Amino acid sequence: MILQEKVIVKIQSGQSISYFEKLGYIIPKHNPRYFTKNNMQKVKKGTTIIVKVSDLPKGSHIKVLCKCDKCGKERLLAFRRYRPFCHKCKASLLTGENSARYNVNLSEKERKQQHNIIGINNWRNKVKKRNNHTCQKCGSKKHLHAHHINDFKHFPEERLKIENGITLCFECHNAKNGKSIHNIYGKYPNKKQINEFLNKSFIFLS
Repeated sequence: MILQEKVIVKIQSGQSISYFEKLGYIIPKHNPRYFTKNNMQKVKKGTTIIVKVSDLPKGSHIKVLCKCDKCGKERLLAFRRYRPFCHKCKASLLTGENSARYNVNLSEKERKQQHNIIGINNWRNKVKKRNNHTCQKCGSKKHLHAHHINDFKHFPEERLKIENGITLCFECHNAKNGKSIHNIYGKYPNKKQINEFLNKSFIFLS
């Protein structure tokens, strides 16, 4: 949360004069004979006003005192960078049971194996190499993923078999674009669905 209600703002341009005046703030002006190129009446150099934090523009660099909603750590941040949680707490909220990818059907042992299985990175590299580092759906060579044909969860004996992998780019694999294989067929597409997805563009799985 933001702990400050008000901050001191230095008026530096005609744009900020116009912005705050529209919100009802009174800004002391310079000699009425002096105007900017935009026909805005000038203010004295160093003029400041006190404004509500809630009235600051979204892109404001003014620093405000904030407190993390989870751990309570206080910090000074530019208003435009304010978030309810500090970086550490935000990361913790995206892991474990709070993660969108958290699978309630896995045991803790299976969950650890999924992340730490020996050889999985080597398997990914070999699958991509076998497919010439090319997405087997669209032909892209960027942001490549190795996808298990017989899925990781239900076929543990095939997790490290090179022939059980296929290379897909992020957009074709699991992007939330309505066109990726997981968007169309869900979390565990079978061989028939994978063949249908590939549409025989590059390979056909036997």
